[in-house]
Amino acid sequence: MNQLFLVVSGSGRVRGEASDRVPIRAGEAVFWEAGEGHESGTETGMTAIVIEGSVLNPA
Repeated sequence: MNQLFLVVSGSGRVRGEASDRVPIRAGEAVFWEAGEGHESGTETGMTAIVIEGSVLNPA
């Protein structure tokens, strides 16, 4: 399923299947397509809302 990762507080990092780690913070989001390997993490704390769906479209 496609996934929208919305950071609501704190900060951390995200990485897609073919990318380096990218910083992310409150108010930012990332979109991953179905089947795309990805990860997220934080050293200081991060709260995120994750929305998944097969017809989810970032546009």
